[in-house]
Parts: sequence; structure tokens; C-alpha cells
Amino acid sequence: MRRAAVSAMLLALAAPAVADEPAAPDTASPAAAPAPLSKKEREFRARQAREQPPDPTLEKKLAARIGRQPAEVVNVFNAWTHEDLAVPADLRTLHLSEQDVDEFLRCHFTNKETDMDQALLPTAVRAAVHFHADRIVVVSGYRSPKYNLMLRKKGHQVSRKSQHKRGKALDFRIDGISAARVRDWVRSLHLGGVGYYAHSGFVHMDTAGVRYWTGR
Repeated sequence: MRRAAVSAMLLALAAPAVADEPAAPDTASPAAAPAPLSKKEREFRARQAREQPPDPTLEKKLAARIGRQPAEVVNVFNAWTHEDLAVPADLRTLHLSEQDVDEFLRCHFTNKETDMDQALLPTAVRAAVHFHADRIVVVSGYRSPKYNLMLRKKGHQVSRKSQHKRGKALDFRIDGISAARVRDWVRSLHLGGVGYYAHSGFVHMDTAGVRYWTGR
């Protein structure tokens, strides 16, 4: 009996080991719940949903520009907000969004906008193109009644019936060009009022009737 038992043990030890079969995946276990979106991610996705689909012809337009010299622009600088607006120098393609113009020429004191006369800024760009200049400085666009009144109380050269309050006036200068030359060119258009401020170095133009004056 003892010999048989020892033989059985030796046979068991000599038999090849059998690896355990890997366990089948537990398909019944629930999937892990996705992590909640952060507030920033939710706002980003909501903004994406609101945006209009891209222009399908945009890639073709961009491809057509490859290898071409970039178009010349006139840089319009707002002296109060320190914002820049790049405008095509090619007057045939000059098109400015009314919303962009109203925002760019807003009252810097109150940060309020108004419906600006859309002839003003393009005329200033035309002046820069005429004088072969590439930069315009906006001295004053829209002035809210509150800001206009404050300037009058401080003794500035501001009319009580200023066209700036109505969004019909623009004060500007062109880098490298004398205000007198700009004044003469704007007058030749017969667009409206033209004010010449030699000491301050800028020209006022508005669309409220042809008239001329000189300030400080």
C-alpha cells in the first residue's frame, strides 16, 4: 500500500502543469459613468452650438491666396481705447460691418455705442489712401450726452449740439500728413461740416450740412 501511494505521488508530480483558463469578461457589469463636464467645457460647447457653420467656400478662397502678396491695409487706431481696426486699402473691397464700426467708435467714457453714420470711417480711409498713408488715428467718434456735457463744463471746445452725440461726426488725423492737407481734401468732398484744429493736429468732419470753422 505504501509503495502504491508513493508511485501515485511520483506520477502526479511528473504530470505537466495546466494553466488556469482566463476568466471570461463580466459583460453584465455596468459601464463606468462619464465624468461631469466642467462649467468652462459646458460654456465652450454651448458657444460652438450657437456659432454659424463655416463658409463652405472659405478653403477655396484661402487656397486662391497662396503665393500672392498680402493685400495692403490701412490701420485705424483709436487713441482712447487703444484698439486697432485693419481696413483694406483697396477701396473696391472696402466693406465695414456696421456693428464693428459702432463698437470701434463707441464713447470711451461710458463705453456706450450708437448708430454711427457709415460714411464717416470709410471717408477717413479714403483720405489715407489718397495720401498714401497706412495709419489713421481716431481722436473722437461717438460722444454720449453725459460725456459731452462734462467736456463743456471743463471748458473744452465742444458744442452743446455736437454732431458727435448723434453719431454723425468723426475727429481724426493721418500719421505723416498735416491736418491742413487733410482738411482741404475733406472739404473738396462737400460731405458736411469740416473743422480744422491746427494746434491739436486733427480734422473734424460730420454729415450734418456743409460748413467750415477753425478751432485751437
